[in-house]
Amino acid sequence: MLLWSALAILVVLLCWRYRDWLRTFAGRSRIPTRAHNPSPTQMFGLDVAPESLPSDVAGEAERLWSENPRAALALLYRGLLSILLHEFRLPLKTAHTEGEVLAAVHRLAQPQLVRFAECVTQHWQRQAYGHQDADETVRDRLCAEWRALFSTARPT
Repeated sequence: MLLWSALAILVVLLCWRYRDWLRTFAGRSRIPTRAHNPSPTQMFGLDVAPESLPSDVAGEAERLWSENPRAALALLYRGLLSILLHEFRLPLKTAHTEGEVLAAVHRLAQPQLVRFAECVTQHWQRQAYGHQDADETVRDRLCAEWRALFSTARPT
């Protein structure tokens, strides 16, 4: 009796463990659809929803830079994340690190975007984690590159 009970429990556990596989191959003949995971609205503590960004991100970053360089860099970085999520449709998750985000940008194979993303990320990390302010030349370079990349038509 004990042996039959153990066997029954083992069969139930195996069915439970491989229930997705069983549903796919032993269930109906239709292909299951995977649920669409919505894009995150926050990454690295930054709001990356498109509606949270100003219409002129570079102009707002330039205005903020003199009074709060951290907020200006955060605006540029979250603007980049928002565009990567919502316009380039990169499947980023809140658990991704800055390095993983950069690896995803590299896979897009757009050299100008890669350079901009690396520069913004580097200065964002220095500011956020090392509390090192960037100077005005960095501001001018980042804002000019932002305008060059994102002020024209974007991919849909």
